[in-house]
Amino acid sequence: MWLSLWMATWVVASAPSESSCRVHVEGLPQTQRRHHRVRVGTASQPLDPDPRVAPEDEVVLEGPRFGGRIVVPSSCAAVVPMPVTPRPALLAFAELPPGAVITCEACPGIPSSTNYRPMRLPPIAMTGMHEVIRLRIRARGYESVVREFLIHPGLNALSVPMKQRR
Repeated sequence: MWLSLWMATWVVASAPSESSCRVHVEGLPQTQRRHHRVRVGTASQPLDPDPRVAPEDEVVLEGPRFGGRIVVPSSCAAVVPMPVTPRPALLAFAELPPGAVITCEACPGIPSSTNYRPMRLPPIAMTGMHEVIRLRIRARGYESVVREFLIHPGLNALSVPMKQRR
């Protein structure tokens, strides 16, 4: 008796209410879904299945490569779309000699005439899942290197071995 009453209460309490909406994340590649979560208020939950939220809730997409944010309208349809945007690309370099200087010869949003230290390179604006950039890397006593890299939103670890001059 008590078990059936508890089960009935649990089923009723966990059923979606008439005033809830389903938020569908649009534009996030399927391969990235498992790396991202949705935060509603202070509660964080996986993307699958699409989360159910109350009208006027703020919904935030959290993850390493994409982000998004919406406030659910007070009178929402059954499904509310949440568009996502790629996060800027951040570059982390390995194997660079001390004093190395980097010039972005082809990086969206970064002037090609400016030199940067590896830790001071600004974030690179992304428009999609991948972007090709070209960097020139120089260091005193080493041969200059020009390389293209395929980067993605979020953190990119790049290895650039340099040869010493003779």
